[in-house]
Amino acid sequence: MPSNILQLALGNIASVPGNTSWRFIPASPALPSNPFSMPFNEFIGVNPVTMNMSGLDFIAIKTGDVDSTANPAMKQLPGTNQTSGIFEFTVEDELVAQSGSLIAIPVEARNFNGVHTFQFTIDFDENQMEYVEMVPGELANLTAGNFNTTLAGKGKIATGWMNLDAQYENDGTELFTLYFRTKTNNVQLSNVLGASQSLVPMEVVLAGDKKLNLVDIVFEKTTNTFETDGFAFELKQNVPNPFRGETIIGFTLPEAGEAQISIMDASGKLVYNVKGQFVQGYNEVKIRENELPGTGVFLYRLDSDAGSSVRKMVLFE
Repeated sequence: MPSNILQLALGNIASVPGNTSWRFIPASPALPSNPFSMPFNEFIGVNPVTMNMSGLDFIAIKTGDVDSTANPAMKQLPGTNQTSGIFEFTVEDELVAQSGSLIAIPVEARNFNGVHTFQFTIDFDENQMEYVEMVPGELANLTAGNFNTTLAGKGKIATGWMNLDAQYENDGTELFTLYFRTKTNNVQLSNVLGASQSLVPMEVVLAGDKKLNLVDIVFEKTTNTFETDGFAFELKQNVPNPFRGETIIGFTLPEAGEAQISIMDASGKLVYNVKGQFVQGYNEVKIRENELPGTGVFLYRLDSDAGSSVRKMVLFE
């Protein structure tokens, strides 16, 4: 679960439970290096007061000021006390031809080196896509609590993540996956998805206290697609993934015709197969848990006259 401070920044909570905006700690005795290792007072007792007294000082601590940039004399403005720079995530661009298609959008690492925290707003065109869910990927400590979807109906999702130990991820690592359902035909992801600071200020903190104040989503061109009349051959990531109970495998075909979905276990043994006639454009096959022999990692493959494609899915216990 993300920290209360991060939950507050994302707007998931209105205030930090059991806390106030400022805390006042006696200057003497000094707090230990880990101030949470023992209870500490927030008062100085003087009883009785019989003369003028000095040295009764407090240290004011701004709640949530993890980098000591809070200024009690002025309101902190978004983007101040940051160095210039840009932090990028990558998404594979895609043209989704058919309305009602369920699409998985893996958000991948790019130069994800020594990252302590990031926050930004995911903007999307709510007239062309409807948000469905987020599924965590390889990034440690990332859960649904790292996303505020309250305004998803208006095309805005606030996200933030932090880790005390700097995190390093290889380029192309799937950090998390966003799922949407299209509301119109011919949705080009690069035209409807992006990053902004409309809900939370853009900020990335790297090892060495380096801060970047810009976040961008870079779209990479897709390869190995076969298109006819705007419909591309594509096997989509199953939703949800990982799953229990049942999951949906979506795919698009450039032309109506026969196609086959095969599922193999980790050893490559065929454990499920369905063949049929499918329409041009988007199609779905529902897979139920009891149709697979146990839990674990499976490969699923789409075969048709337009081509073949393979993806991975995980069935939880």
